[in-house]
Amino acid sequence: MYRICPMTDSDKEIIVAWHYPAPYQIYDLTEDDFDSEHKFYSVYDDEQLAGMLKLHFNERTCLLGLGLRPDLTGHGLGQHFVEAAVQFIKEQGYQSIQLAVISSNERAIKVYERSGFVEKDYELMLAGDVLEEFLIMAYCEED
Repeated sequence: MYRICPMTDSDKEIIVAWHYPAPYQIYDLTEDDFDSEHKFYSVYDDEQLAGMLKLHFNERTCLLGLGLRPDLTGHGLGQHFVEAAVQFIKEQGYQSIQLAVISSNERAIKVYERSGFVEKDYELMLAGDVLEEFLIMAYCEED
């Protein structure tokens, strides 16, 4: 079970040192990625930092950004991680959740779909210095 708490400066330093293998290196974070428009949370599995959440709350919707520690990716842990993030956001009082994922990241898209997200739209956004196509996905709770 994951424990989610406000991110500390020491966690931020650890996360900035994470490096994802190609082609996922686009998800590497720098100190500049931690801005004041978003709320950042550390995600722990037992006592180990396992991931992070980047949340932006507006009136009705939470925009979700998330990252699993690089050495944990590709091992079938993603769905449980995403579901923990969704549960945390719901506990904050938000039912409407959206995220953006680079449209070529088929592995992540499958995890998001299994976790209850559906395709909503496409949008061009900067990813580092490169303009990329992102898939906008919305959480759709099953009835």
